Amino acid sequence: DPKVEKFAKGHRWVLNLDGIEAYTQKLVGDAFTVRSSMGAGKWARVPWITITEPSQTTQAGLFLQYLVRADVSGFYLAMGQGTSKLRAAAGPSAQSTHMAHVGSYVRRRLMALLGQHCAHFDLHGKVELRAPKGHGVPFEKAIIVSRFYAKGGVPPEAHLVAHLKMLVAAYAQILTEPAYDALQKGLASATQLGTQQQALAAALGLGGSATAKKG
Repeated sequence: DPKVEKFAKGHRWVLNLDGIEAYTQKLVGDAFTVRSSMGAGKWARVPWITITEPSQTTQAGLFLQYLVRADVSGFYLAMGQGTSKLRAAAGPSAQSTHMAHVGSYVRRRLMALLGQHCAHFDLHGKVELRAPKGHGVPFEKAIIVSRFYAKGGVPPEAHLVAHLKMLVAAYAQILTEPAYDALQKGLASATQLGTQQQALAAALGLGGSATAKKG
């Protein structure tokens, strides 16, 4: 119980997640970066493992992620998108529009790339992390597709590995596609424009960009 166990870098839970991170890195290969967290100074409400391709980040781009429910009743394998840089620069309206466009494209491509296996994923990306005080909301909003594994019903390791490799292959393919590249260039342009608007507003003493205020 996190309420009883004191957080420490050498705690068995942290070491266990470190081991899973290392194993996941070995599975996906050097073309991807794997990171994980059980918390920093205190226990994370939602422990996570993130897999990214070097051109993508959790702030701007597509990523894969394992998310553990706060009540430890299960975990998710998911594909999500990072747009926090866009939100900071251009406001929530621009963020929502971009997320909708990318989400729609990725779901269509996953239906084709995963074929019959797509039926095992929630294409609505519904994730219920059960974290108190909204701690899980940023994770939940970012998810495009997900697959849930309930405690007591987790399949054999070989199946988990197969599911991961399947999603990694689809992820890698999507990143090579011109249509996705165009969406990413749109994200970069919108972020840059938003940043420029904020700088201009600050120079004029307006206290924020007009784009951001619309949100």
